[in-house]
Amino acid sequence: MQEAVLVTDGNGTILRVNPAFSRTTGFGLDELSPKSWRHLLDTTYTDRETLREVLRARKGNQYWRGELWCRRKDQASFPALVSLSTYHDPLISEARYIIVFSDISHYKQAQAKLAFLSKHDPLTGLSNRDQFRFVLSHRLDTGNPSNLWIYCIGLDRFKSINSSLGDDAGDQILQQVGKRLLTLVGVEHLARLGNDEFAVLTEALEDAEEQASHFAMQLQSILAEPYEIDGRPLFLTAGVGVAHYPDDGAQADDLLQAAQAAMAQAKQSGRQGLKFFSAELTQEARSHIDMIGHLRGAANVANSPSSINLGLPTAPTNSRLRL
Repeated sequence: MQEAVLVTDGNGTILRVNPAFSRTTGFGLDELSPKSWRHLLDTTYTDRETLREVLRARKGNQYWRGELWCRRKDQASFPALVSLSTYHDPLISEARYIIVFSDISHYKQAQAKLAFLSKHDPLTGLSNRDQFRFVLSHRLDTGNPSNLWIYCIGLDRFKSINSSLGDDAGDQILQQVGKRLLTLVGVEHLARLGNDEFAVLTEALEDAEEQASHFAMQLQSILAEPYEIDGRPLFLTAGVGVAHYPDDGAQADDLLQAAQAAMAQAKQSGRQGLKFFSAELTQEARSHIDMIGHLRGAANVANSPSSINLGLPTAPTNSRLRL
């Protein structure tokens, strides 16, 4: 068998083990007999109720299957999928217990990695957008969040840096940005939303707007310090948009959208821009979007083969227009 197997008597004393058991744990039979199989369990990680279930199943001659933590010869712990069953040998009166277990360390590690990636950004290790929304929603649902502030941060001209220096350089910058932001806020209050955008959650108690403005400038200041990429200094700036609960939204999605809208306006205003969310800002952004939509619509009509010819003179393809 590929799985580790050991056989015990009615008292749990180890009688036999197979080669797979020795490969998995490092123990040979001579090192374990006449010890109890419970000598292999790590009770630090296995809860007592689970152990009681195993003992009840063994005493009642019942089949049991579940996860237990075991120990190797070097005292290292590992999770194992364990099954316990009773075997009645007609040649002896006492029942034997067969315990089969498999080392599931790799499975647990993969499971933990997937769980981590479902909540975190793989590049920076920070929370992702969904996890940040969850933390923000939980914060809004509990306590008295009267002075919560959301900051959305976007790096200026990051796309051009990626284009000129390559994706590896861009990844290094994003990782450095994450580390710098962590010096100002706790990891639970920081997230990478995607691309070059980050989000921060803080709470100001007194002189809230003044504190929020000061903190936003702190964010910009720490991100404006030079980055070292391949031994060369690189200078960046960041636009910051700020939203406040409850003035700018009562729900997590509303607050995050408000902060992102303010950040977009901050970046449009020039390098190292800073904007607080306002209703006027939203209207301005919508008007800008509507204008772009109308212009694109007009361009599509003009380029359409079925567009109306107003009788204006056109120049031949190869001719030059002289003014």
